[in-house]
Amino acid sequence: MGLLRGCPPNGTTIAEIKSIVSNSYEEMQELGNCHLAMADLAKAKRCFSRAAAVAPDRAEPLVGLANVSFQLGNHEEAYRQFLRALELDPRCGGACAGLAMIYQQRDDCPNAFDMYLRALELEPDNLLALLGLFQMSRRMGTFKQIIHYLEVYRKGHPDDSAVLFCLASLYVQENHLLRARELLLEVLDLEPGKPEANALLSQVHRGMLDSRHPTEIAGHG
Repeated sequence: MGLLRGCPPNGTTIAEIKSIVSNSYEEMQELGNCHLAMADLAKAKRCFSRAAAVAPDRAEPLVGLANVSFQLGNHEEAYRQFLRALELDPRCGGACAGLAMIYQQRDDCPNAFDMYLRALELEPDNLLALLGLFQMSRRMGTFKQIIHYLEVYRKGHPDDSAVLFCLASLYVQENHLLRARELLLEVLDLEPGKPEANALLSQVHRGMLDSRHPTEIAGHG
C-alpha cells in the first residue's frame, strides 16, 4: 500500500516528525504574518488556518486569524478568536493587544487601557500596544504608566522619532518642560524642520518663560 499523502516515510523517528511539524508550523505562521502585513487577507487566513491545524495548542495562529477578521470588519469573530488565543496562552501579548483593539473600537476605554497595559507587561516592544496605550492615556488623562513604557521602548529604539515626539508631548502634559525640550531637540536632530516638533518646542519655551526659567532656555540653546 502506498504512503498516505503528507505522511512521513516508515522509519522516521519521533524527533524527526516533531521537527517536520515544527518547521511546517513556523513556515505557515511566518508566511501568514507576511501576507497580513501586505494586506493579502485571503492568503494570510489560509496560512494561519494551516498553522492552527498543525499546532492546535498554539495561540499565535488564532491571533493571526483574529487580526484577519478584525481587518475584514468581523469584530465579534475577532473578539472570540482573541479570547480563545488567550485561553490557550494567558501570556500571549498579541492576544491582549488584540482584545484591547476590540475594546477601543467599542469605546470601552478602561478595558482597552488595561489590556494594552497587560500586553506591554508581556511584550515591552509591542509597538501596537504602545501606541494604543498612548491613545487611551490621552483620552483618560492618565500618563504615568505610558510614560514609563515609552521610556523603556525608547532605550531600545533611540532613533524612533514618532515615539520620541509622543513622549515629549506627554511630558508637556505633565509639565515636565525641560525633559520635553530635550526630547524635542532629539526629534529635530533626527528630522530637521519637523513642523509638529517646532510648534511644540515653541509651546515649551513659552511655558518655561511663564514659569520663569529663562536661564534654562538659554543654557540649552
